[in-house]
Amino acid sequence: MRRSVSRSRGDARTAVERVHGALHLAITSSSLASGTRLRETEIATRYRVSRTPVREALRHLAAEGLVVILPHAGAQVAGFSIAEVDEIFEIRGALEVLAAGRAAERATPEMVRTLRAQLQRCQAAAQRQWTPGQCGSS
Repeated sequence: MRRSVSRSRGDARTAVERVHGALHLAITSSSLASGTRLRETEIATRYRVSRTPVREALRHLAAEGLVVILPHAGAQVAGFSIAEVDEIFEIRGALEVLAAGRAAERATPEMVRTLRAQLQRCQAAAQRQWTPGQCGSS
């Protein structure tokens, strides 16, 4: 007998939420690469649900931009254009500057001493033939 993933006594999430969550995690963690075809029947079998919640989960993922639904061809994991990648790196750079500024404002004298010591280890490693682990936290 097939066990349904929809509702169980201890889990109030619907089948759609469970499939959506599993696929969302697989896509955002790169377990499913861009361009990967998402076959409804395979997903339904894997998560022990009918194709209806799979279709709904795929629609939600498409609305989030993680999946592309192609007419008469099914769904596939979305990719990024060069412009989107450029935008992501620009945003990431701005966030890293903000995070570094906040970290500097909140740094304790002990943190600064630790960072200076690590910087010295890295500078020394850069002056000789560097191998992994030479300027780590040890």
